[in-house]
Amino acid sequence: MLDWLSQYSNIINIFINACVLLVWVLYAQLLLSSYWQYRRSRLLINQIKGKDLDATLLVANMGEQPVFIQGLLADVQTDDRAFTQVLTDVELHATGDDPDATSRTTAQGTLSSGGYMELGAFRDLVRWTVPQDQQHRCRSLSARIVFLHGSSRRPVGIWRRFTLNHEQADRPRVYPAMFEPRRLSRPWHAGRVRGWLEESL
Repeated sequence: MLDWLSQYSNIINIFINACVLLVWVLYAQLLLSSYWQYRRSRLLINQIKGKDLDATLLVANMGEQPVFIQGLLADVQTDDRAFTQVLTDVELHATGDDPDATSRTTAQGTLSSGGYMELGAFRDLVRWTVPQDQQHRCRSLSARIVFLHGSSRRPVGIWRRFTLNHEQADRPRVYPAMFEPRRLSRPWHAGRVRGWLEESL
């Protein structure tokens, strides 16, 4: 046995060193993966509280770090026209029994890890965005968000589209048209995201 070990000691050493190197590579990969997972922002745009126009649009921060919402827009597509409304600081919510009573709110600001905010019911988003005589012709609604994450100087954009189905005229239905929000964070997306931010100002 000793003679065999002595005879193949070089090969055994190479094999052991290779195993140690492999362990360190895997360990480094896990550390790097955890680091990027921590650094990566993850905002969700979801539909809650039902499947009709009274359902609410929700934005949630599922990342490990807070994000700063810089701009938020709603896009509504009718049969032949597109309408856009800035929702960053101009939402007017009717309150109480008085339809003329309104309060100004803002969507701009910091959203902590695990935090969320409701952007309003789909019915209200359509009402704020589209003239009354066009609202029955709405076919889709998209939410676009521009935000900053961590120490990055480049804003990130996400968007998600929802389909408005008017087959039941008395109770239109709302369905996500996309499995999850689309994220615009690559360098070649910078111009498009800056355009969104300029729209929201």
